Amino acid sequence: MMRFARRTVLHSLGVAALRPAGGGGASAAEPAMRRVRPDDPDWPPPARWEELNRAVGGRLIKVS
Repeated sequence: MMRFARRTVLHSLGVAALRPAGGGGASAAEPAMRRVRPDDPDWPPPARWEELNRAVGGRLIKVS
């Protein structure tokens, strides 16, 4: 019985650590994750890609 309760508490703590602060999740109107495509206004400009490329030591590979 003790082992079950401990496992349940540890699992709950692990799940809680993955939740965003404030307890509120993404609303139904706002997805938790949204994929941004090159034609989207939120796509980073070329200067940001170059900044990322420098940050990773020139190892960024442009996919066509």
